[in-house]
Amino acid sequence: MSRIVAICLHNYKIFMFQGKLRLDTSFSIKTQYSAVVGEDVIPVDVPVIANPAPLQSNVTWSGPTESIKVNSAVTRRDAAADYKFNIRGSISIDNEQRIGNYTMMYNGEEIITIFIYAFNGLFFSFLFSFILYFLFV
Repeated sequence: MSRIVAICLHNYKIFMFQGKLRLDTSFSIKTQYSAVVGEDVIPVDVPVIANPAPLQSNVTWSGPTESIKVNSAVTRRDAAADYKFNIRGSISIDNEQRIGNYTMMYNGEEIITIFIYAFNGLFFSFLFSFILYFLFV
């Protein structure tokens, strides 16, 4: 349940709202990522607003398979605003089964769903080599 804490300072009231974590929609949020299977770790940045600060232990991710473990870190996004945070998930794309939808949850509540799609690594390695060849020959 949300609480409101009021602090009186001289004749002014400063209100500090305490409630559940929510997505900070004042930023554009990337929800689609591309990855080279077997080569990429995708950093997913999720801007949130929370008071008190979110606990890393309350952040969970669900993905295309049950066995996926996503490491997350919580950092303060703005030194002047002690309620703006960034939650970064690092998603390793080891194999094709890790391609798909990932949902970040906080205390069991869905916050955001992102989609990771695959590029064929051999094709892009060849294309990159081809471009470099014509640039330097």
